[in-house]
Amino acid sequence: MDDERFEDHSLTNIIERVEDLIKSEFGLAIFTLSDIYKLYKLKFGDEISKSTLSTYLNRLVEYGMLHREGRRGRYKYRMKYGNLKV
Repeated sequence: MDDERFEDHSLTNIIERVEDLIKSEFGLAIFTLSDIYKLYKLKFGDEISKSTLSTYLNRLVEYGMLHREGRRGRYKYRMKYGNLKV
């Protein structure tokens, strides 16, 4: 993990932080909302609800960055191939 990246003050909004975490920590691996929730709190120390993170993950699905599979409450996500540009 490259912790210096997360001290960059240009990562000011949640969706940028989430996108950066996915690219740097998960790459093309499958992850869950709980995975990103734990990592977000660990890296940024911010209080954030799972509901808020879920909203941003859904936006990234709509934008075509992420693939989502499974059913509500048990979704699994992974970055779509070709979107991994760190």
